[in-house]
This record gives sequence, structure tokens and C-alpha cells, in this order.
Amino acid sequence: MNEQELYERIEAYLAGTLPDEEMAAFERQLQTDANLAEQVQIHANLAPILQARQKLLKKQHWQQLVQQQNGKGKTASFPQLRFKGWAVLAAAVLVLAAGIYFARQMLLPPPNMAQIALQQWQETQNTDAWSGLRGAGSDTTAQQQKLQNALEAYGNGQYSDALVQLNSIGAQSALYPDALLLSGMCYMQLQLPQKAAAQFSVLLQPENDNLLKDRARWYLALALLQNSNFSEAQQQLELIVTGQTQHYDRAQQLLLQLKQQHK
Repeated sequence: MNEQELYERIEAYLAGTLPDEEMAAFERQLQTDANLAEQVQIHANLAPILQARQKLLKKQHWQQLVQQQNGKGKTASFPQLRFKGWAVLAAAVLVLAAGIYFARQMLLPPPNMAQIALQQWQETQNTDAWSGLRGAGSDTTAQQQKLQNALEAYGNGQYSDALVQLNSIGAQSALYPDALLLSGMCYMQLQLPQKAAAQFSVLLQPENDNLLKDRARWYLALALLQNSNFSEAQQQLELIVTGQTQHYDRAQQLLLQLKQQHK
């Protein structure tokens, strides 16, 4: 089907002049063909503009005929009519452009929250929290070395190797909260958001170290979004916004996007 045939078919569909069988087939095609649906929407927006333009041209034509019959010169009236015609045409083009824009917006898929969360993760994940090892006075050198080895492995992209080191740091260690946070970060890098969320959730328990909880809550929200747990992710984002903790601005923007998509 060439462009002219497609145009005529769309016009017939909008005018309701297609036979019943063709109308039903066309509507089924609309449900599966996004490009066709967009073209129909554009034609629907354009139709009233074209009708108004045709009426204006007819009116101008008859005005010119009347003026000619009355013996009036074209030089006094035609430029004004032509100017008005161009003004209306320019306005029609603007309206059409706006119609096409909003039609495209209506047809565009909603933003993918998992992809947005992944981008936020990539922009905010870092190991700055461990610029100096904590717990040195109450932990063994061996435990500190395991965390240091895990940090180096993480920095080199060796996330599975880092997890081996972190899993050997017990819950009684003063560095256990650090191990939990970094373990969750490793799982995020390995595209295992469910496991990452489990690590971050443990870190947020009351008995665990408060120094890392702000980061853990932000990472937890991103992990939940990547795992499509939108309700739980919203709760965590609201806690970040209410407390104005780390990544408050990002959390506020992400929360707005989430509410708009899932209201």
C-alpha cells in the first residue's frame, strides 16, 4: 500500500465510510501497529485544521469575486486577504505541530523505572565510604584485610571474588555492616537486585551500624525498582525525602516519576 492509498484508507476510517469487515480489520491492525496508530492520530488532529483552511480559502475566493464585480481593484484588498491567509496558515501549522507532539507523547511507552534505577545506580555507586577502614580498634587485622581485598576486587570489576572475601566476615565482626553494604553493591553489579535488596535490608535493621544506613536505603530503593517492587521502593524513597538524607534530590525526582507512572 503506497502513501496515497494509506492516506485515503485512514481518511475513510476516520469518516466511518469503510465497510464493516474492513473497519474491523483496520481496528485490529491499529492495536498491533504503533506507526499506523500514530498516523491515524496525526490525521485526526489535522482534519479540523484542513477543514478550517478550506473554509477560509472559499471565503477569500468569494470575497475576491464580489470585489471584482463591484469594480474594486485587487491592489487594495488582495494583499490584506493574502496576509490573513498566511497568518491563519502559520497558526494552523503551529497547532498541527503541537498536535503531533502530544500525539507522539501519548503513543510513547512510559519510562522504564528499572532502567532509570540502573542509571541512577551507575551514577551514584562508589566506595568512598571506605576511604579509611573503620573498626580498626575492635577487629582483627585479618578481617580488615578481607575487606581491603574485597574493595580492591570490586574496584577491578571482580565482584564474585569480592563476595568470597566478604562472605567470610562474620556477623560478630565490627566490619560486618561494611561487608553487608559492599556485598549488596556486588550483587547490584552482577545484576542480581533481589539478592542486593536482601543485603541492604539487613543493614537497615536497628541493631546495625547507622553510619552506612543512608547509602544502604538509597541503594535498596534502586534495587527494589530494578526488581519491579514499586510499592516498597516508594516507601524507601519517601523515607529518604522525609529525612532529607543522602541523595535526597535524586530520591525526590525518582519518587515523582514513580508516582506519575503508577498513580
